Amino acid sequence: MLAFIIAVAAGFGARYVRAPIEKFVETVLLDKINISKEDSMALSYAICLLAAAILISLSGSKVPVFVVLLGGILGLFAKELYTAIKKAVEGRKAEPTPEPTPEPALDAETKED
Repeated sequence: MLAFIIAVAAGFGARYVRAPIEKFVETVLLDKINISKEDSMALSYAICLLAAAILISLSGSKVPVFVVLLGGILGLFAKELYTAIKKAVEGRKAEPTPEPTPEPALDAETKED
């Protein structure tokens, strides 16, 4: 469970370390490489998952790679998933509920023969 939480945090943090990583790459490589936004996002995601993998291995837990990748992906797209789920829930609340059809009243004076 700890590994999954670390991976989610790494995926979520990838958005926030993208700008410092871009700045670092530009400083170190002296503008020899031009990195697009998508490439820098992939690079920051990979670096964050590598850091998460190192932390998980230092903790001594043996976790399948699938758990780490799933946690990282959920963390990376957490904002989009939250927005989609929120819209879906609000959409259900906004749908009108159908009126129940009234059942015919039984007449007390009706006599059965």
